[in-house]
Amino acid sequence: MGLERRGNGFAYYRKRRIGDRVVSEYAGCGQMALIIHKMDQLDREQAKLNKQQQTAGDEEEIADELQLIEYCESVGQAISSVIEESGYHRQNRGPWRRRKVTSIV
Repeated sequence: MGLERRGNGFAYYRKRRIGDRVVSEYAGCGQMALIIHKMDQLDREQAKLNKQQQTAGDEEEIADELQLIEYCESVGQAISSVIEESGYHRQNRGPWRRRKVTSIV
């Protein structure tokens, strides 16, 4: 953002990107330029705070998801051990199959 000294006063130019080019947009001069500059600074600070709050919320969601994943894995392991004790097995991580019992005659 550009608060620029022009002659004896100030002029404020907003910069925005269009493709690869940066375009200056005249916003005001004198006292109005200072007011617009201050308002834009406040808007940027508010956007920065909003982004930080959103990031904190995202981190909490990630932590919750990790807890859920750990819980699901532990339940899966418990179920697998119970099924194996019941006489089933999985060949190459395929479907559960009843283990063949060979009798010695």
